[in-house]
Amino acid sequence: METKEEPRVRNIDRARDFLSSYDVAVEQLTNTVLRVRADDREELQRLMEHPLVEMGYEWEPNAPGAGFGRFALRDKERGNVYLPLKPKGRQAADAGAAYEAHMTAVFQEFFPDSIIETAGFGAGSDLTISQNRKELKLELKTSTSADFGQFRLKYNTNATGWAPIETKKFLENNKLYRQIFTESLQPYLKDKHIPHLESPHYRRSSTAIRGLVRMTGTRNHKLILQDAWFGDKSDARIDVDPALIQNYYAGKGDELIQIRGRGVYTLTDASQKLFEVPQLKDMIKTSAVRFRIKPSGGSDSAHSFTAALKATIERSPFELEDPQFLEKIKNYLIN
Repeated sequence: METKEEPRVRNIDRARDFLSSYDVAVEQLTNTVLRVRADDREELQRLMEHPLVEMGYEWEPNAPGAGFGRFALRDKERGNVYLPLKPKGRQAADAGAAYEAHMTAVFQEFFPDSIIETAGFGAGSDLTISQNRKELKLELKTSTSADFGQFRLKYNTNATGWAPIETKKFLENNKLYRQIFTESLQPYLKDKHIPHLESPHYRRSSTAIRGLVRMTGTRNHKLILQDAWFGDKSDARIDVDPALIQNYYAGKGDELIQIRGRGVYTLTDASQKLFEVPQLKDMIKTSAVRFRIKPSGGSDSAHSFTAALKATIERSPFELEDPQFLEKIKNYLIN
């Protein structure tokens, strides 16, 4: 009895299926190249390396044109595959704007008699709905991993130690970021000093060191710092009180926060009672600030001392655009 051979699955198709389980954007550039965009390339590389190596891939940190690096599989039979890891960058901002536009359209259709306002790229609430002299402010986030932002640090060489770099983005989130720095990061960093201050690998400004410069050997210098600060790890994760995150958004006047893929949460006792949805702080399973020496590109690229606030959150029983939840908002506005 003859048996049919199973159709051969191309490596490019296997790679696409593999990547579908990660929170990444994938673009097929050629029949061998899938460009992978992620918020945190270093973390993604760490997560994917073991399963991809088992599939026959190699990690190439210095491949031509790959920047940070790429995974490569060379197989004449089922096809070569190259997976360069790139930052989301503008794509993340565009995704946020698109999500805001989508939710605005949902609200305009469901609440035709209300005034709908958006923050755009400003620092205010992402979405505000007003009717009958009542107002409801909402925060919208697109990340399923719930990355609540990041800021950079500098090391003052005049004996005052670590301090946040007050960029425009930092100042927009000043209350939250400064409290995280003061309560979580500063105690941890108290004994973390920068050795070999005369080294040419440091990026300097006045009396501060802001990171590492792009030059040959930067990767090795980074490893020296990592070993001194983190031991056998590549970063540090310091716990953050979940209430800090909630209080920041509540302090802006937001009553609700919607996280795409997780659902909608309340931010105050009053909104929890009104909408009968759990408060964000009660659904946060873990919250921490991740401190690391972050590359801007390849292993010998410029690096910054970066702190990123991350959280894992249990799924809410409602999505913001669920009809039954929109009815709750309608009842609030018209009563």
